[in-house]
Amino acid sequence: MPRRPAFVIPKIPQFLIGAVAGREATKAGEALVRIVIREVKGHLFDISVHTRAMCRRVFRYRPKLPALPETGPEVPGFYAGVADP
Repeated sequence: MPRRPAFVIPKIPQFLIGAVAGREATKAGEALVRIVIREVKGHLFDISVHTRAMCRRVFRYRPKLPALPETGPEVPGFYAGVADP
């Protein structure tokens, strides 16, 4: 059986490593195998989360998520971070 690919979070600053690793460990839950933290350049790190496959018989169906509510009227071409001159 082939391995599952790791979920990689690139270029995390050094001061956020603890928070991101904790969040990913909580999200993975029982499926967590290991978390690999690798220095990329200077104070930037890559975090790889390796999980194992869960038994598919336990999850026979996927629950349907409710539709997201409308956020309001959207103006095409409008971006809140840019002001018109």
